[in-house]
Amino acid sequence: MPLAIYLTAISANVLPTMAICALSSVVSAGTANPPVGYGRLAAIGALIGMAFGIAGFYLLIMLSSALAALLPPELDPLAHVSVRVVFGAVAAAVSALTTAPLVARSGPGTLPSPGPAVIGGAFGLVAGIANAAIGIAVPGVGVEPTTDIYVVLAMVSTVAAVSVVAKVVADVVLAVLAFRFVRRRWGAGPSATAAGT
Repeated sequence: MPLAIYLTAISANVLPTMAICALSSVVSAGTANPPVGYGRLAAIGALIGMAFGIAGFYLLIMLSSALAALLPPELDPLAHVSVRVVFGAVAAAVSALTTAPLVARSGPGTLPSPGPAVIGGAFGLVAGIANAAIGIAVPGVGVEPTTDIYVVLAMVSTVAAVSVVAKVVADVVLAVLAFRFVRRRWGAGPSATAAGT
C-alpha cells in the first residue's frame, strides 16, 4: 500500500510537468508552419516533461528544503511554490528549445534560436503559476491516524486526481490562448497542422 501512495504522489508531480512541456512545444511552434505535426512535437515535449517530472520529484524536495531553511518559517510555502514554478518554466523552455529544430523554417517571421525557448519558458512560467494556484486551492486531506489505509489511499488519490485534471485543463486553456497570441504576433499564416486552433 505505501507503494500505491508513492506512485500516486509521483504521478501527481510528473503528469502536470509532462502537460506543460508538451504544450510548450506546441505553443512555441506557433511561430512557424512546422513540417512535422503538432502531435509529434507534443509527444517529444511530453517525454522531456516526464524526465523533468521524475527528476523534479526528488530534486524539488531538496531545493525547496534548502531554500526554506534560509527563509523565515512563515515563508516556507512560498519557497516550495517558487522552486516548483521556476523548475516548470525551465522544463518548458528546454522542451521548446529541443523541438525548435523540427519547427525551423526559412523566410520572414522566423525567430532567432533563443526565441522558442523564451516563448516556451514564458508559457511554462505562466502555466506553473496557474498550477501552483490550483494546488493551493485544492484542499488538503486531513486524515486521522486511525483511519483505514484504504480510505487514506482513496482520499489522497481523489485529491491528487482532481488536482492533476484541474491543472491540465488550465494548461490547455492557457496553451490555446498563448498559441493564438504567438500565431498573431510571429506566425507565418495558416497551416494545415494548426487546424482546430
